[in-house]
Amino acid sequence: MRVVLLQLREGNASIETIVRSLAKSDGRWALATLACVVGYSLVDKVGMERFARASELSPALRGPLYFALENAMA
Repeated sequence: MRVVLLQLREGNASIETIVRSLAKSDGRWALATLACVVGYSLVDKVGMERFARASELSPALRGPLYFALENAMA
């Protein structure tokens, strides 16, 4: 959002130009990438929160174990 506001403030683009650029394939790719990053971030936060509830593991092991499990799935 800051990039859009900066472009509008600098006079480099209008709202119509920005909307038209999002309709192009590279704009759609950027939005799809953004959606994937946001989705991953939300899933990661929920997973870490649920993993933190595990009383069977000591708190010192939760972070490294979560990191290892996450990288093993990638």
